[in-house]
Amino acid sequence: MRDKKRIKPFLKQIETLWNKYPDWRFCQLVINVAKKNDPFYIEDETFLELLKGGNNESIWHKNYNKVNRRKNW
Repeated sequence: MRDKKRIKPFLKQIETLWNKYPDWRFCQLVINVAKKNDPFYIEDETFLELLKGGNNESIWHKNYNKVNRRKNW
């Protein structure tokens, strides 16, 4: 059985990143974090590290601008 203690830090990291990019839908956030990997196969520890890396502005700036273009329709 997996450790339940992993859930709160994991969700906190999702909350932090999603607050940074509120226009992203949840699944869009997951796919952007997973990059070219299928999220189904990513272990929680690995995904958490990817989420933490997502707080680096240089990684997300390009994708965020693509999302914001929709506001100009």
